[in-house]
Amino acid sequence: MGALCPQAAATEELPGHSGVGFAALVPAAQLEEHVLRERQQGRHDYAVWPEGVRTFYGPIVYLEPDDWRNRRAIGYDMFSDPVRREAMVRAADTGDSALSGRVTLVQETDEDIQAGFLLYLPVYAGGGVPDTVEQRRRDLIGWIYSPFRMNDLMQGLLGATRSEVRLRIYDGLGRSEQTLMFDSHPERNDRALAGLSRTSALLIDGHRWTVELTALPEFAQAGWWRPGLVLTAGFILTLSVFALIWSMASTRARAVSLAASMTTALRQSEERFRVALEDSNIAVFSQDAELRYTWIFNPGHGVDPNRVIGKTDYQLAIPPKLVELKENVLREGVGLHQEVEASLFGQKYVFAVTLEPLRDNGDIVGLTAAAVDITSLKQAERKVKESEARFRTMFEHAAVGIMLTDCTQGDLIAVNPAFQQMLGYTETELRALPWRGFVAPESQVSLDSVVHALQSSSVNVYKRQEYYLRKQGERIVVSLTASLVWGTDGKPKYVLWMADDVSELRAAEERARRAYQELERRVHERTQELQHRTAELERSNAELEQFAYVASHDLQEPLRTVSSFAQLLERRYAHRLDAQAGEYLGYIVSGTSRMRAMILDLLALSRVGAWPPPPSSVDLNQVVEDVRGNLHQAAEESSAKIHFAPLPTIIGDYGELVQLFQNLLANAIKFRSERPPRIDVGVVDDGPEWRFFVCDNGIGIEKEQLQRVFIIFHRLHHKVEAEGTGIGLAICKKSLPDMVAASGSNRPQVKAHAFGSLCLNSPKAVLAIATSPRSAERYRQDAMVTVNIGSMSIKRTVP
Repeated sequence: MGALCPQAAATEELPGHSGVGFAALVPAAQLEEHVLRERQQGRHDYAVWPEGVRTFYGPIVYLEPDDWRNRRAIGYDMFSDPVRREAMVRAADTGDSALSGRVTLVQETDEDIQAGFLLYLPVYAGGGVPDTVEQRRRDLIGWIYSPFRMNDLMQGLLGATRSEVRLRIYDGLGRSEQTLMFDSHPERNDRALAGLSRTSALLIDGHRWTVELTALPEFAQAGWWRPGLVLTAGFILTLSVFALIWSMASTRARAVSLAASMTTALRQSEERFRVALEDSNIAVFSQDAELRYTWIFNPGHGVDPNRVIGKTDYQLAIPPKLVELKENVLREGVGLHQEVEASLFGQKYVFAVTLEPLRDNGDIVGLTAAAVDITSLKQAERKVKESEARFRTMFEHAAVGIMLTDCTQGDLIAVNPAFQQMLGYTETELRALPWRGFVAPESQVSLDSVVHALQSSSVNVYKRQEYYLRKQGERIVVSLTASLVWGTDGKPKYVLWMADDVSELRAAEERARRAYQELERRVHERTQELQHRTAELERSNAELEQFAYVASHDLQEPLRTVSSFAQLLERRYAHRLDAQAGEYLGYIVSGTSRMRAMILDLLALSRVGAWPPPPSSVDLNQVVEDVRGNLHQAAEESSAKIHFAPLPTIIGDYGELVQLFQNLLANAIKFRSERPPRIDVGVVDDGPEWRFFVCDNGIGIEKEQLQRVFIIFHRLHHKVEAEGTGIGLAICKKSLPDMVAASGSNRPQVKAHAFGSLCLNSPKAVLAIATSPRSAERYRQDAMVTVNIGSMSIKRTVP
């Protein structure tokens, strides 16, 4: 500390000097951290006093020598005292030492109370003095300071005071008991001799003292009357208070020597002050009682003193408000500090103006002033206020509830109207509740757990749903989002809570959930019902198939008996029967033949799918060749020509494929036009599937019959026009699923086409049979009208 403040070495030598100390600058947001840090360093009873809420604090954290008197001052907030604060702010803004006004030191006891003052020297982060006031305020960390007891100081400097001369020092420019700092003869009430009194004002480290030197009656009696020698105005005005006091205690020669040294020191101080002013935005000036400028220093704004000195405010068009303030100071004799807006060289500025009256022998002869350009500071303050206003507007008009609490005790800092309306409480009522007293018991969480979760989160967001209790007792569901607000010290300071009432949404979700459960229940019941019906249908179909098989098998024997005896009767007794009886016998034989064919077809239909064949490779070329051999007689009788291109090998059952193609080709021959039938069988390689086709020039199928061609016993033509039982295509349709199962392919489709065409289609293969008068090439290109009536699949296979 002695290295930082040279006065420390003189603490023991200079009377009245109580020591050297350090006062820290502590923003309100960092006060608790500051106290905790000091206590952690061993000062367990450390506290900042006096109590009170302030924007900044300036507590004493160090003071040497460490005696009982100085220890009483530790923790004292010097910023709480306006006199001390003014000097501290002045030192911080100027970057130079500053002397305070008259104070009573906190070290004083009930005995020998003296007037005191303090000398402050600012300390900035990084050492040195920043260039601008804004930077100084930003980098300021505290002050080195020295307290002085005025009586001890002066008595130590003066020693044995001469009784002929009385020295009194006042704080500021006024003279009263309240401003008296030192009186060399406090017990005397003698009036000063006429003409032997002189009062002068001294400016020391930015603060003014008034020095009054008077001659007592003993002065004249002792022959000391030397007014021109002792009380010269230049001697009083140029020396600092210490030089003045020191000169009163020394011989004339020593006084001259000290005056020279103090003048040099004063000039050096003034030079430092001038240099500091040149780099600052402070303007200082003085004016006489006519408000005529007698001196001005304003380097920051480039004012030429020659254009100002000697002129009045009225001539320079100074703003009327500032002129009025100056006139009040001259009239009332009381200084003031006020912010003033003014235009200078076409630009608008805001100045913090300090005005003090100048006196001579008690008369006001002018004023001194200092004006600090705080335009940028005001602009920054305006932006902050605008930002705060925008935040306040959003806060007050937000649709969701917002609450701000501290992150240690959970004390309510602010709450917006939406939050109050959501719960039905006023802000006062919410403040009276315990920590989150409106939260239902099952939703309670500790503040520490929330803060810990937020600090552990990389996104600084804490979300959950909670149950809140409104003032009327109603429970609501709230979607809560919390985040931390960090202080300038990098530590969490507040918790920002945002709550949105989602009770209606939760109710809607609950209704949707119940509806979904009800739907699932109904679907499950319907599925079980359908499964039951499917099982019943499968059982019924199985019984019907079994019945059809048994019936068709058992009916053949009586039919054979009827047919055999009818044929025998026709052969043996035909010559005995007349023509009508012969016709009746023909009907019996024909009917039993048709009945036998129908029973055989029913037997074939019932056998389809009863014993699924094992999957095997089938060469369709051989299948079609065998079918053409089976239909050789029918083809010759109808002059039909059957042509087929090379066909692939597929997975299926040879017997059923023969039956499939034979039924289709037989139909193409049977349902022919007047022209000789021409039948083409082929295949198209369609990428992932084979597309088979059979085309002929037959009579075709009417469009309205497309849904009916696969119905059992359904015939599109009378038995006179064409023989048949109406079961062939039904057998084809029923046999296809067996081939699908055998091949393991995907779900197929069976399609019928206009003009008598029939198409059997699947994702892996397509088997198309056409009986319309069109060529195979045209069939492959023409669009189709399709009706889904079944399923099949023939897998494309390379053996």
